[in-house]
Amino acid sequence: MQRQVDPEGHHQERPDYQDHDSEGDGNAGQRGNLDELEQELGRPNHVYPQRPRVPGPLDPGRMDLDDFETEIGWAAILKIVMEQTGISRLSDFDLVQIMAVEGDALDSAVEMAQRLHHFREEYEVDDSVESGRFCVSEAMKLFPGFFLALTFTREANRGHYTLVLDVTKLNSGLLKPGENGMKTFLMAVYFCFQAMTPDFEASRHGALLLVECDQFNSKQNVTLGQLKHAHNELFLPTKWHQARHYNTGVFFHVLMSMLRPFLPDDLQGKVQLGCKSPTGRLDHIYLQPTLEAANQRFLERLTDALRRRYANESKFTLAPIPEEVT
Repeated sequence: MQRQVDPEGHHQERPDYQDHDSEGDGNAGQRGNLDELEQELGRPNHVYPQRPRVPGPLDPGRMDLDDFETEIGWAAILKIVMEQTGISRLSDFDLVQIMAVEGDALDSAVEMAQRLHHFREEYEVDDSVESGRFCVSEAMKLFPGFFLALTFTREANRGHYTLVLDVTKLNSGLLKPGENGMKTFLMAVYFCFQAMTPDFEASRHGALLLVECDQFNSKQNVTLGQLKHAHNELFLPTKWHQARHYNTGVFFHVLMSMLRPFLPDDLQGKVQLGCKSPTGRLDHIYLQPTLEAANQRFLERLTDALRRRYANESKFTLAPIPEEVT
């Protein structure tokens, strides 16, 4: 059973960059050194034509670049930094996604890239559809009912991915840092986030998180220390529409008040507590007709999204960086 989710609120979008060739244009020179970088890289903006839009996740226009200056110019600079610092486990696709999230905040982008590289190294991540499906399947065995749904919600010509979770199905006894349960959890979350960002528009437009919290108990489900550990280990380039938490009680409000300072800036202002569903718990909507059927549906959608992501990633490359730029 699928339900259209309205994330509420309006989302600002960057205007497409317009090239000004006429003399005396007030915007000439705003691009600064990126004009020279664009020329050096040999990738003028018209190399990336805007394609006709087809509503839905299969729309090829979702890989169009929204803003040359931010997503190509800064990604090229980030690539130079990564190569000079020995960061190797990031693709050109990763770099553009990071800059789509961070804009021109190069310091934050470098930190995000380094943390993503180190996570892949430490956990020996195999970025593949098969590995993603396996990791999430293993987490479903450890935490039955935690993964409720992974959906794509159409929104005019765009759309966003929605991840639905039930935090009350976690088991804090299996989430001890350094042990297999925590590794399984982190790997599964990693691949869910990969699936929610299979193209540039998904990274740019953001994802929606829905979390069931009815009868949450920190000691039984997940502690503040465990959440902080997960956040420190796994830091992915993601924007958010909102993070809605349903049927929250006192324990969860206290936990979130302590966790909020550690959340990414983009997420802090988008956390909503005390949300209500007309059907009560979210599992009444998503775990239909059975838990097994819902898990299979989740895995099929995860597989489809990961296939799109890795196909897009394999086809996308930044132009080679000339030696005189480095």
